[in-house]
Amino acid sequence: MNAATVPSPCISVCQLDPESRRCLGCSRSIEQIEAWIMLDDRERMAVWAQLAQHFDVDLETALASRVGAGRARELVRSHESG
Repeated sequence: MNAATVPSPCISVCQLDPESRRCLGCSRSIEQIEAWIMLDDRERMAVWAQLAQHFDVDLETALASRVGAGRARELVRSHESG
């Protein structure tokens, strides 16, 4: 995975909550899941930012839960400057 690639929030617990229409694993909406493959890195970071807000954590913390603290820091820094 190179520094410009934003990872998917998917944690392979793919179950849709019928009320919220959000995945019980990654908490993305069905629309975010369907669109993911077509999103560029800037748009993917926006999805991560929405997830961070949903969980009331900062973006780096949200990303770190998936890719580790060092990689999360790299992603946030590279997209802040871009």
